[in-house]
Amino acid sequence: MNGQSKLARFLPIAFVLIVIVLAACVAPTPSTIAPTTAKPSGPSGDLKIAVRDDAKNINPYLAATATDQRIVGLMYDTLLAWDDNKGLVPWLASEYKCADDGLSCVFKIDPKATWHDGTALTEKDVEYSFNMIREKQFPSIVASIAALDKVTATGEREITMTFKQKQVDTLRFVGTVVSIIPKAQWDKVPDAKNYANWDKPTGSGAFKLKERVEGQYIVLENTSAHYRFKPAIKTITLQVTKDENVSLLALKKGDVDAIYDGISPNVAIDIQKNPANYPGIKVVTTGGTGTSTLMWNTRKAPYDNAAFRKAIAQAVDVDAIIKNALQGFADRASAGLVPPAAGAFFNKNISPIKYDDAAAKAALDAAGFKDANNDGLRELPDGKPLKIEILTLNVPPSTDIGDLIVAQLKKVGINASTTPLTSDAQLERLRTANFDAALANVSLSVPNMMFYFFNSTRGDMKDGRVVGNNRSGFKNEEYDKLSVASLAEFDQAKRVQTHNRLQEILGQELPVVPLYHSQVLGVYNEARFTGWVVKPGTGIENFESYEKLAYTAK
Repeated sequence: MNGQSKLARFLPIAFVLIVIVLAACVAPTPSTIAPTTAKPSGPSGDLKIAVRDDAKNINPYLAATATDQRIVGLMYDTLLAWDDNKGLVPWLASEYKCADDGLSCVFKIDPKATWHDGTALTEKDVEYSFNMIREKQFPSIVASIAALDKVTATGEREITMTFKQKQVDTLRFVGTVVSIIPKAQWDKVPDAKNYANWDKPTGSGAFKLKERVEGQYIVLENTSAHYRFKPAIKTITLQVTKDENVSLLALKKGDVDAIYDGISPNVAIDIQKNPANYPGIKVVTTGGTGTSTLMWNTRKAPYDNAAFRKAIAQAVDVDAIIKNALQGFADRASAGLVPPAAGAFFNKNISPIKYDDAAAKAALDAAGFKDANNDGLRELPDGKPLKIEILTLNVPPSTDIGDLIVAQLKKVGINASTTPLTSDAQLERLRTANFDAALANVSLSVPNMMFYFFNSTRGDMKDGRVVGNNRSGFKNEEYDKLSVASLAEFDQAKRVQTHNRLQEILGQELPVVPLYHSQVLGVYNEARFTGWVVKPGTGIENFESYEKLAYTAK
């Protein structure tokens, strides 16, 4: 799924992100908005944010990188938003009502909603947006609306949706995933599936594109006209730094106000221990909702061999990774992958995998992976060389973690090496299934995501690309059956039972090696703006921060 709720779209995938990022494939999931009242003095100040990667594509149905997605989230609107306390709340739709049987819903479009050019946003735009996704089959988002039967404009500012079947959370995903685009503009686009949307992009969000210098910066301007979201800042400049050291230097000099896309734990520790060296700079931490993993490409040997995967999982010392690469800013993940943040859907009876290199060696021997030529490295069962390429990001702590895993695997006779990549380069290799293994995140705190990340249909290949977020290509008949059934199970107790079994299957089959749940690290400079709001799962990057920031520079 590429689309997310309002907040998650500009806080990326999977999947959302001032985090210890280990992969560009963070899963997109519905998240939180808590609209507040605008400051009476009006928007002021240019908020400058350091981001690692340049924006490449702001087509709402193709945006993939963290920078792409946060821009889309600020420029475009969805019908509804998700509030962790209230559930679904109005956004572009000022009200909605669903039939008792759950098979249809009527949405009323807010009459105050307009496009950035001042024209009214109508029911025809909403109808067009959903139907174009289905017609063009945008691979990473079409699954989100698979339950839809029809989307029809049935009156002035009125949309009626009918569904093929009643499913849990269908309205949440349909309402918070699809960005609405203007029919008048996109009707003129000859090839929407390859359109990056930089030519006068028009949305209905609180910010519009003001300026872009490729590879350097993007400026978003507050329209001061949004019907619901009232940011307190005048502009947001996303400064492309590509390097943590450059970002940190800019933060210390006051050239940027915050760093998105994460800082390394070593930097966070240094700031906390030596505040005099970082005047005005603050580090905040909060619990994360993603799960960092060593993901296998199970479409190819030997990674399709469950015995091999289990042996490798025993050879990875996750406690050492958390201590040495993450400075303790993480919690171990269980074999079932789901984080405790999932509440009742977290299977507390599944433990993390125990590190045991002796057991790993014995399991590899039993599976036929032996050192046939006595060079200290194991071969494949057919005697051919075995070497694992592990994709990492080209920044710490991802590079550090990759190096630690390579050293740990060498202790059990496995020859592995890392290939550090930019986030978009890594994402491209994952999306084309061109990898052996990769440090990658999955986001399973929302129950439906168990289907999207590991159901085999979401790992199918079409036109040389993975159609969904199951980039490991995991296939298990029981898992497929249960994950589909869970989507339509409205009995909470039964659904929890099903999810417990899904986690058991993941723990038994290990399509990924469970590593840890990252803590979210946020860092900002108070010299020009105060009032950052820290929220679980997203840190300081959230709509509420944008509404409450106070510009204090003279």
